[in-house]
Amino acid sequence: MKRFLRTLILSLVIIGGGWLLYHRHQINSFSDAYRLVQSQLGLDARETNNPFALAGTSNFYQRRPNSPSLRDYSAIPIRSGLQDSRMDSRSNGVPAGHETIRIASFKLEPSNATGNLSLTADICASYDVVAIQNSSSLSISRLVQELNARGLDFRFADQTGSNQQFAIIFNQQSVMLEQQHWYTVNDPEDLFLHDPLVAWFRARNAPPQLAFTFTLANLQLNPKGPDQEIAWLGELFRSIRNDSRNEDDIILAGDFSSSDAQLQALPSTVGLKMAIVDTATNTRNDAQLDNIIFDDKGTVEFTGECGNFDFMKRFNLTLVEALSISNRMPVWAEFSVFEGHSPGRAEEGYEGFNVNR
Repeated sequence: MKRFLRTLILSLVIIGGGWLLYHRHQINSFSDAYRLVQSQLGLDARETNNPFALAGTSNFYQRRPNSPSLRDYSAIPIRSGLQDSRMDSRSNGVPAGHETIRIASFKLEPSNATGNLSLTADICASYDVVAIQNSSSLSISRLVQELNARGLDFRFADQTGSNQQFAIIFNQQSVMLEQQHWYTVNDPEDLFLHDPLVAWFRARNAPPQLAFTFTLANLQLNPKGPDQEIAWLGELFRSIRNDSRNEDDIILAGDFSSSDAQLQALPSTVGLKMAIVDTATNTRNDAQLDNIIFDDKGTVEFTGECGNFDFMKRFNLTLVEALSISNRMPVWAEFSVFEGHSPGRAEEGYEGFNVNR
C-alpha cells in the first residue's frame, strides 16, 4: 500500500510539474494558476463554441473557453519591423524590442470575412492590442485564426450592438487579460448610441510587480451627432476608472467621428490627452475621425510614439483595394511595459453609467 501511495504521489508531482511547465507563459502568480485550472475544468463561466472568443457573462466575469492548447511563442518577434530596439533602464532582462506595447484602433469593413484577410492580418500583427469597430463575428474569428496561423497567439473579447460587432483582439505573447475580466458598459440613459466594450490588461514582458496595467475601452460615437456624446466622455472615463478594478490607466480608443479640434474641450475639463493630433485617419487621407485618448498625467507610460498606419501606401494598394479593407487607417500609441507609478484610487464616477451590469 505504501508503495502504491508513493507511486501515486510521484505520478501526480510529475503530471503537475509538466502542466506548470507547459503553461508557464500563462502563469505569473499562484492566482493565475488557480484561474487557469478553473477555466480548464469549466468552473467559472459558460462555454462558447468559438475556440478563439472569450465568453462574457452578465456580471462581466468570464473564463477562457475550451480551445486548442496554447504554445510558447516567446522567441518569435511580436512586431513586423515597426518596433525599435531601445532598452528601458529597468529592463530586468526584457529582450530588446519588447520593452513597449502598441495599442491600436481599427475600423474594419464587415466584408473582410471573405476577402483581404491576409492584408488585414499583416496590419493587425504590428500591434499588441487592437480595438476593432464595425466588423462581424465571422470576420473577427477568421482574422484571429489567420494571425495565429503565423505563429502568434491572439485571442479576442467581443460584443454585438446596434447591428455591428465590436472586438478587442490581443496578442497573449505580450499582454494578458488581467483577472480574465471584460464587460460592456451599461448605459441605461442611452447617452451613447453604442455601449463601450471594456477589458482589463497587464503587460507580460515585465515582472508582474512592475508590469503596466491598463483598462482599454473600445468606442464608436454616433457619426450623426458626436458632439452630444463627446460631452459625456469625461463622465464615461471616470465611471470606467471607478469600476471594481480602480485602475488609474484608462485608455479610450476608437471611432470618435471627430477631429482633435472637436475634442479640444476634453483636456480642459477632465485632463484627457489625444494621441492623434493634426493627422488624417481615414483611408482617403483627408479627415480625422479616430483617436486614442488617456489621462496624460496619470498614464505616464505613454512613450510619445503614436500615429496612423497608411496601409494603402505601405502595401502599394489602389484606393478601391484599400477601401475594401477599411475606409480608416489604424491609429496607434505606444506605452512602456513598466508601470510608471503605483495605481491610484479612482474618483467617484458618474451615477448614470453602471459598469457592473
